[in-house]
This record gives sequence, structure tokens and C-alpha cells, in this order.
Amino acid sequence: MMSQFSQFGPPPQPMGMMGGKGKMGQFDMGQQQMGMFGGKGKMDGKGKMEGKEGKGKKPPKPEKIKEEWEMEEDMMFTQIEETCATYQHLEKEWDSEEFNKKIGGYMRKAGKNACGGSWQLMVDSFTEKFYTLIGTACYDHGWLETADWALPVSSAIKAYAMTPAQAASASSDEYFGYVAQRCSMGHDQSRYDVNAHEIVKSIIPNKVAQKKVREAVDASRENVVKQMQPNPEAFIQAWVQQATELLAAESFRNNPTASMTKADALRLFDELVQTYGVPMWLESVAGKPHKGCQEVIDAVTTAYAPHAELPPRAPKGFGKDGFGGKGYGMDAWGGGMDAWGKGGGYGKGGGFGKDAWGFSPY
Repeated sequence: MMSQFSQFGPPPQPMGMMGGKGKMGQFDMGQQQMGMFGGKGKMDGKGKMEGKEGKGKKPPKPEKIKEEWEMEEDMMFTQIEETCATYQHLEKEWDSEEFNKKIGGYMRKAGKNACGGSWQLMVDSFTEKFYTLIGTACYDHGWLETADWALPVSSAIKAYAMTPAQAASASSDEYFGYVAQRCSMGHDQSRYDVNAHEIVKSIIPNKVAQKKVREAVDASRENVVKQMQPNPEAFIQAWVQQATELLAAESFRNNPTASMTKADALRLFDELVQTYGVPMWLESVAGKPHKGCQEVIDAVTTAYAPHAELPPRAPKGFGKDGFGGKGYGMDAWGGGMDAWGKGGGYGKGGGFGKDAWGFSPY
């Protein structure tokens, strides 16, 4: 019987699989694989690639896992955007994009300069610097009085200032409660600073006395705010008393009237409590004290009671400070350089003696 292949011959072999070199011999599986991977190399008869390696599509890079500070920064930007949107109607200079950018910039700058060994000290440092920045740069912006930045500040501190060890040492509730408290105090201070110095300048014209009064009033307020007084009356009493004591320590003969009279003290504290002298959390409960309020009158009267008023100042020229400077000799009526002084006029410098009535106010 004739073999089943005798008529047609043996079955054909697949081209290229055996490495044949016919017209299509080199189009083998290796070349097909090259096409799959996008390679441009030349395949030999054994299915191996010669020449350049393939340039197929690279596998995607694994997604970067954000660090903790980056996640806090993302949260900060979201919170800034939400807070700015709430107060945008009070912002007359910046659009929403610029508003967000400015506040984010102030927070980064505060974080860069903040320092502290514990997380509480780091929060204190950051909030003080942040509210100083916005109080100085944004004193005339409508939202400064009411805007609450506690949420974005809490994220910004973790993103830009805190070490991981500091962040891990505080529970979430404890941390945010402390940040909220410090933000309230920083916000209150920035409101106070907007007008306080101008009020002092308007009531105390003498620059030497003005500096002493401003420093005493500011330092005492900062101290009393930290004491968290229970009501406006207690706050005003403590503030006026401490300010008077600090002023007396820097004034002639430890008498505050040498730098600020009782009448001027009444005017000064009355105007301060009409603006932002009373802390915002006390003001929100009891409201602002009215003009000429009894709380200020009582506090100033008590603080000035131990100090007698000094004589009124003499006209200009009667001593370097109005109470008697240089004149009629080095001493009150002579006994100095000459009986009537040296160098023209009645005395060395014009006035009734170096200390005509025994004192100088500064």
C-alpha cells in the first residue's frame, strides 16, 4: 500500500522554526518576540537579538509615598483655602489665590524661624512669630480682627517646625487645645498692637516718657493676659497696677507721675479699653467697657494712690527737663563753676541749677 505521504511528499516544515534560510527563513519566533517588545535589533537564525536593545514602553514608576511633613503641608494648604474663603469678603486687596499664597508664606516663614526644646515651646514660638508677621503686614486688612487661623497653624507647626519626637510626645487633643489657646493669645496681641502705640503717642508727647510708658503698658498687658483673668474688671485692675509699678521703677524717684500723670493715665487706659485693650475672649462675653468706665477710674486711683504728683513743669529754658536742669551755677543757686555760671546767660546751660528743686523727672 502506498504510503500516505508518497503522493504529496512529507509534510512541510514551519518556516524559520528550524533556522531555515529560505526567503522567509529568518522571520522566526525570535523576530516575533522582538516585535512584541518594540526592539529594532536584527535577529539571527537562532532567535537571538543582535544590535540595539529594544526601546519598548517602560513600566510605570511606583507612586512616591509622602512623608509625614508633606501630608501635614497638604492639609495646611487645604485649611488655609477654607479659612481664606470664609473671610474673603473682608479682603479688599488680594484675590483668593493671592490671599492663600500670602498666608501660606507667613506660615512657612514662621516655621523657619520657630524654635523650642519641647512641643509646647515650639508652639509658643511659632504662634508668636506668625501673628507678629500678619499683625505687621496686614494691620489694615478687614479680617485681622476676626479671622481664626488655629486649624492651618496646627498643621503648619507639624509640617515646618516640629521634630517627629516632639510631635509624638503630645496627644492630638492636648496638642490642638494648646495650639488653639496660643492662637487666641497671638491673635489678641496682634489686634492690640494695631492701635495701642498710636494712642500712647497721642497722650504722651514727650518721647523719653513715651518710650517708658509704652514699654510698661505693653509688658504688663502681656503678663496679665497669660494669667487668664476671669473677667474684664479683674483684668483692668491687674493691668493698670502692674503697668504703674513698672513705670515707677523706670521713673525719677520711683514716681510714675514723673513720666505720666494720673490724669494722663486715666485718659490712656480709658482709650485702650475702648479699642483692643481687653482680651478678645473676655470682650466676647462681657463686651467692651464703656467710655469713662468705673473699672478704669478705680484701677488708676488705686495704683496712683501711693505716689504724690510732682510740681508742674517750668517753661522751656528753665532747666533741661522743665523741672530744673543746668543754671545759676552747677548747683541750685551757685557753688559751681562760678557764682552765676560760665558760658553766657544765667548759668552753664540756662535754667535754675543742675537740680533746682532737687529732682529731674527722667
